[in-house]
Amino acid sequence: MPDGPPVGIQRWAFGIAETGDTASSGDLRTANATYGHTWGTGDGPLRHLTLTPQVSVTYNQLTTSVTVGKTVQPMALLRSKGRSWPYDYAMTWELRRNTGSVADVLGGERHSGWVDAGATPGRPDAPDDPAVLTVWFPSYLARPEPRVAVDLESPDPRPAPLSRLH
Repeated sequence: MPDGPPVGIQRWAFGIAETGDTASSGDLRTANATYGHTWGTGDGPLRHLTLTPQVSVTYNQLTTSVTVGKTVQPMALLRSKGRSWPYDYAMTWELRRNTGSVADVLGGERHSGWVDAGATPGRPDAPDDPAVLTVWFPSYLARPEPRVAVDLESPDPRPAPLSRLH
């Protein structure tokens, strides 16, 4: 097909986050009254008799409770803008044992001692096939943009030459 294979790329992402909070408060207006009265009964086994009534009255009791919940469900659907073409990447690995400090590694200097670790092994279902990473790119990313002719004599060339950027 002249405009590329009929392959479209799309990626879905979905997530959910839930939070909640509960708050409550209350007040209680109560009044208590207690009275006690004792009677003597004589010299028998029960010498005193005490009666103690208690009265409790609650007026205008109020309790409030608020529960708030929040749920966020973002969903993103990314689609390519056109047909896509496959590009294969064969991976080759090299290893090096660091003998210096971490600052030596992060310093950006080139170090020797890299050892070839070989190619990435093949897939388990087809061990004879080379291990290839296939990436599909849409046409606007797969084809380079046409170069713009730069007029160095113009006071405002676009893009600016590197000599002017220093």
